[in-house]
Amino acid sequence: MPCNATVSAAVSNHSIPTSSLEKVETALAQAKHARDNAKQAPADRPRKTNRGSLPAHLERIEQIVDVENAACPCCGGALRQIGEDVAERLDVVPTTFRVLVTRRPQYGCRSCESAVAQAPVRIVEGGLPTEAPIAQVVAK
Repeated sequence: MPCNATVSAAVSNHSIPTSSLEKVETALAQAKHARDNAKQAPADRPRKTNRGSLPAHLERIEQIVDVENAACPCCGGALRQIGEDVAERLDVVPTTFRVLVTRRPQYGCRSCESAVAQAPVRIVEGGLPTEAPIAQVVAK
């Protein structure tokens, strides 16, 4: 027996005023509508990302990714290190987590001051995982 028919049968058997029943049904319908809208509405605020440092207790393995040729492409002069990008990414070895610290020195030419050389970027620029957890997720 449908819900409305059950309510109507209860009204005919008892002395509940129809206007009260209509108010209850209206409130119930509004509550269901609000619940459905809350489930479908995406979050209004942007997702917060934690860009803090990775836990200090994890093992850190440093890698230096350097350029192949330390000569200026313009004038052939020697390139000097002028800075470096340091990125900490979460790596996983089965049942072991560790942090890979990758250093990518940047080189500039003192002769012409226009050329800057840097080692190639990683697979996921700006991402925390290394290739190992990405491959593990893809494989599963």
